[in-house]
Amino acid sequence: MRYLSVAEIAKKWNISERSVRNYCAQGRVIGVFVIKYLKKTEI
Repeated sequence: MRYLSVAEIAKKWNISERSVRNYCAQGRVIGVFVIKYLKKTEI
């Protein structure tokens, strides 16, 4: 399984990266995890 970055999802969904991060924080996106040592969110 390949995970997608916030930037990739934002481009795919045609929304801002901030919106994707907000959706993830609100639990609106299934399968989200955060790589804390890189401070990245992956979907």
